[in-house]
Amino acid sequence: MNIDRLIKQYINEKEPRERRLGRYWASELYSIITGKFKPEDFFEPQPTIDLRGCSNIIRGMEKEETLKLMLEKEEMGFKHHIKKEIKHKGFVIVVECDFLFKDKLIECKSPYIADNIKEYHYPQLEAQYRAFKKPVYVLYVKDWNDRKEYKYAPSDKRWEEILNKVEEFHKELCQSLIKNGAEEGKKKLSIC
Repeated sequence: MNIDRLIKQYINEKEPRERRLGRYWASELYSIITGKFKPEDFFEPQPTIDLRGCSNIIRGMEKEETLKLMLEKEEMGFKHHIKKEIKHKGFVIVVECDFLFKDKLIECKSPYIADNIKEYHYPQLEAQYRAFKKPVYVLYVKDWNDRKEYKYAPSDKRWEEILNKVEEFHKELCQSLIKNGAEEGKKKLSIC
């Protein structure tokens, strides 16, 4: 049995998120803002994740599942993987949170510890704050003896910059579809 192959298959063969024009995921906001994710790549298949990346994803899934089981056992009154949509100027940002409580939400990050909230997590956390209108905490977990939790400080300026960048991305994607005359894009273009 080749465990490395199993790990890579388990992560890389998952059903990818459906790509729809005008529908962008909060977890991708940093890549959109920094230009790492380009409009011309929007409908392209997701790149294959290497063994290290797959292993990190699985470790993160394990930590999140363990926390979920502990919270359920203690009857902590939470919801898991709740989605909301933020509608803005013809596009939607889909926001999902790991753990939603009555008074806050918690986003889990693993397999490393951070001395502060990582900059590349800011856009996702900002979107969570805007969608759920509750304080957002990020929990970095390497293992249960090595973890840190931080409260995210929302910023109106950051939110405005995020919306502007996503709007720009959306417009460029629309223009690209129009320019290329994509047949399937004609229906999609009604939201451009």
